[in-house]
Amino acid sequence: ENICLPIDDPRDSIVIAFILILDNKKTNKTVAPLIGTICNCLKAEVITGNAMSTIIRKLEIFNEIDEDTALKIIQFSTLIVGHHFLEMHIFQSILSLILSYCASYNSLVSTSAIAAADQIIGSFLEFARDKNDTLTAVNKRDIDLCFSMSCDKSISFDNHIFKVTYLVIRDLVRLAIGQSALWVRVKSLPNKVAYGIIENIINQHLSILIASEHFERLVSDAIKASYSQNAPLSFCVTSMENFMGLM
Repeated sequence: ENICLPIDDPRDSIVIAFILILDNKKTNKTVAPLIGTICNCLKAEVITGNAMSTIIRKLEIFNEIDEDTALKIIQFSTLIVGHHFLEMHIFQSILSLILSYCASYNSLVSTSAIAAADQIIGSFLEFARDKNDTLTAVNKRDIDLCFSMSCDKSISFDNHIFKVTYLVIRDLVRLAIGQSALWVRVKSLPNKVAYGIIENIINQHLSILIASEHFERLVSDAIKASYSQNAPLSFCVTSMENFMGLM
C-alpha cells in the first residue's frame, strides 16, 4: 500500500496501529522505541493536522512512560509547539501533556516539564503580542469556537489571540488556587508550580497582563488566594511590586 505524506488523517493505518499498540497491555510496556520514532515523525512533519492531534492526545493519557521516553516527548513538544499555536486542538494537547508531566513523581521529568511549560507559555505570549494583526478568518473562527466552549459569555476580547491567552492564564490561576482547569486537560498541578509560572508571566509579560481588566482580575484571584495556598514568597513579592492596586 502506498503511503501519502504527510499523514493528516487520524484514520490512517499508521496512526491506528500506534494507538492500538499503546492500548494493548501486552505491548505497551515495550513501546518506548516506537514512541521515539513517532516523535521524530511529528517533528519532521511527516504526521500533521488531526493525525498529530490524535497521537498527542493519546500520549496525554498514556501512563506507562519511562524517564527517557518522557524526556524525549518533552523535548519534541517544546520544539514543535511554536508551529501550532493557532491550531487550537494541537496547542491544547501539547500544553496539557507538558503540564501533566509537571506533576510527575520523577524529579528529572517534572523539572524538565516545568522548564518546558515556562518556555512554551512564554513563547506563546510573545507570539500573542505580535501576531493578532495577521490572523486569518479561519484562525479567528477556530479561536472563537474554542473560546465559546471553554469560557463564560460575559468575557469578551476584541483581540482574538487574547482569547487564547485568557484560557491559558485562567487555567493556570485555577490550578494555583486549587480549582479544576477548564481548557487544559490537567487534573491537578502542584500549586507552587502554577504560581511559579504565573510569576514568570508577571516578570516577563507584564504588558500583556495590564492590557485587559480580565487578565488583571485573574492575577487578583491568584493574589487573594496566595496566603491560603501557601504560594511561594517570590510570587507574593513580585505580585505586590507590580499589582499593589489589586491587593
